[in-house]
Amino acid sequence: MRPHAKACTSLGQLRYFSCIQYCDGVVGNSSRCLAEVPSFKKGTVNIGDWQKGRLKAESVIDCEPTKKGIASSLRKLFSEQFKALISFAQNPYEKASSAEAVVGTLSPVDPTFFSHKKSWFSV
Repeated sequence: MRPHAKACTSLGQLRYFSCIQYCDGVVGNSSRCLAEVPSFKKGTVNIGDWQKGRLKAESVIDCEPTKKGIASSLRKLFSEQFKALISFAQNPYEKASSAEAVVGTLSPVDPTFFSHKKSWFSV
């Protein structure tokens, strides 16, 4: 491992987002790698098939969970050609009107509906 490289099991949301701006890319198999990292114009090496079938940005590199597969994907991640590609890649989960859609969906709902905990098992 390189002396300046760090590996973490969990950073929490705020630290995770803060760290992405300082990273060259993200390696893992989390849905965050697909849904959030592309918005930062960073590449992702997606290991294995845990996210198989999910919508992915062009900045996501799928690879086999092998040393050879990961090494090959990291070479691609750091290539100048890939860096140029991801600078224009769009996050398929990011929509300009997302906030408005959520507000539009929730605004007709009576807020008191959410004010009391309900048990789905009560008679």
